[in-house]
Amino acid sequence: MRLSDQFTRILRTVAVVLGGLVLATGCTVPGRPAPQYLDPGSLDVGAFSVHPMDEPAGGETYGRVVESTRMAEALIDPAEADPALTGALGSDGVRLLPTAAKATLLLAAPVRAVLEREGMLAGAATGGTEAAAAPEPAVGKARLLSLLILRFPDEGSAQRAARDIDAVDAALGPGNVAIPVPGYPAAHAHWRPTVPTAAATIADGAFVVSLYLGEITPDATALMVLAHKAFDAQLPRLREFTATPRDRLAALPVDRDDMLRRIVPEAPGHWPYPIVVVNTPQRDAGWDEVIRAEGVVYGPRAARLWDDRPQRDRQIELEAVNGLTSLSRYSSAAAARFDYNRAVRGYAAASSKRAVPGPAGVPDIYCAEDTSAGMQGLLRFGCRLLHERYQAILVGPDLTDMRQRAAAQYGLLVNGG
Repeated sequence: MRLSDQFTRILRTVAVVLGGLVLATGCTVPGRPAPQYLDPGSLDVGAFSVHPMDEPAGGETYGRVVESTRMAEALIDPAEADPALTGALGSDGVRLLPTAAKATLLLAAPVRAVLEREGMLAGAATGGTEAAAAPEPAVGKARLLSLLILRFPDEGSAQRAARDIDAVDAALGPGNVAIPVPGYPAAHAHWRPTVPTAAATIADGAFVVSLYLGEITPDATALMVLAHKAFDAQLPRLREFTATPRDRLAALPVDRDDMLRRIVPEAPGHWPYPIVVVNTPQRDAGWDEVIRAEGVVYGPRAARLWDDRPQRDRQIELEAVNGLTSLSRYSSAAAARFDYNRAVRGYAAASSKRAVPGPAGVPDIYCAEDTSAGMQGLLRFGCRLLHERYQAILVGPDLTDMRQRAAAQYGLLVNGG
């Protein structure tokens, strides 16, 4: 019997007993009813705490990551430009680009000097390809779209950056020629007639949108039609974004909506500051860099992109990410329960998953061992935990540590208010 079933039966038994007492005495208890939870202090959490930490002060370095996270909410789903691009492009559905150095992992390396010269402030990127080719399609084997949005101090710096991003990139490849984007005379674009790819860049206000496009055959018309559609979808979305004033970036809070104080840290007592880490050296500009953000909170659009665009009925409002742990807040407890139950059914049906006991006494938790042991065993064990509107997913290589972290996560959700 699952622990959640046992807990449910206990609650039902208690409800029957209490109901009998009320009927017998004819008394009612005034006040607002509140749910009763297992005392987190009774759990084995190792060196972790069940009490949320206080939010620390930020700073400009952290503020640029937070602003990049905010910008990620302004990214389109590539399928909005082309319905066929339903597959995630690369290992992460959203990449945060708070510095020129990070941005040029997805652009040509010499472009970094342009971004630094024009004072790039923040950025974000996503990408899509045909589902069968995801996440790493070979050039010429699938259609694809990689999309970056970059913020600059003002309109002039954005216009110069857009112009020179294209010029520097075009100069790197012999045979590149300029090509117009239909409907966007201010855009800069180039391609090589024998290669099925192209790049297009445009400035809009203080922002730059940069595209890397791929077709199966060298087809200038098809490539520029896709660029046109991407600009059509992305520019209006970007114009809805309210940028943080440049002199207020350092004052941005590091914990949007109290999500990070509720997520179990990677190490006991260590606050999950917003950072962006790169796990691999640059190979090809476009999509195959492993650029991961930690200590960040995505809104509903970015959360869906980050999670590789799953079912649209998940109703996630916010998603906090820290290392190999994520915490989702749903629109309602019912929506969280629905998604949790669906995920558990999927785990139970997976041949590579074997259920293992979670932390003793914690309700609504499902833990499993992944027998495929991906990432050199880093993903061997995982737990999915439900509490009211929140759902946490934790993975790790050690079962004892996993149970303690999951128990601490439960405590943080109970005590987090």
